[in-house]
Amino acid sequence: MAPGLGEAAFGGHDADLIHNFNGESAIGPRIFVYGLVHDEFGRGTGGALVEVWPANAGWRYRHNKEGYVTAFDSNFGGCGRVISDADRKYEFRTILPKPYPWTNGMNAWHPAHIHFSVFGHSFAQRLITQFYFEGDPLFSI
Repeated sequence: MAPGLGEAAFGGHDADLIHNFNGESAIGPRIFVYGLVHDEFGRGTGGALVEVWPANAGWRYRHNKEGYVTAFDSNFGGCGRVISDADRKYEFRTILPKPYPWTNGMNAWHPAHIHFSVFGHSFAQRLITQFYFEGDPLFSI
């Protein structure tokens, strides 16, 4: 059971970011993101709440303060969530995000990534991190 939410609060497409916003298909290359959740001691953590929020295929996030002038996909909600199963596995279906410009320098780009939030068995057990893609050419700059 998720902290404070419970599986009944989840919708049918919460782990499918390609279709979870309005039922239409989002634009961009499709990927599966999957893994295992474990604690700091390596013990399996079934029932963990895993949330993700990637940019769309045009490197744009869906929120009110988004200021990039780039393609907006009205079918991409930009976030998803799932509860890890008894074997501590989770899986998402989403769009391959693109790198995007950021403000720490002229011509600076943030490599393609997906934001993760993982809750353990209480809201005090939370990890927020980012998942990057091996071979991204921006890492060699």
